[in-house]
Amino acid sequence: MSEPGGYIKDLYQVPGIAETIDIDHIRAHYYASHTHINPTAVIPKGPKLDYSTAHGRENTGNPAV
Repeated sequence: MSEPGGYIKDLYQVPGIAETIDIDHIRAHYYASHTHINPTAVIPKGPKLDYSTAHGRENTGNPAV
C-alpha cells in the first residue's frame, strides 16, 4: 500500500477513531457536493478497503524518539 494509505490505516486503528468514521458518508459527500467537477454527481461503489489490516508503517521513516 502507498505511504498515504498506510498512514490512513495507522490512524484508523487508533482506539476510538474507527467508530467516528463513516466512509460511505465521506464518499457520498465528496462526489455529490462538488457538482462543478462532477456535474452528474455519480458516486462510485468502490473499492472497498479494509482499514483494519496491517499498515506496515513500523518499517518506514525515523523511529519514534
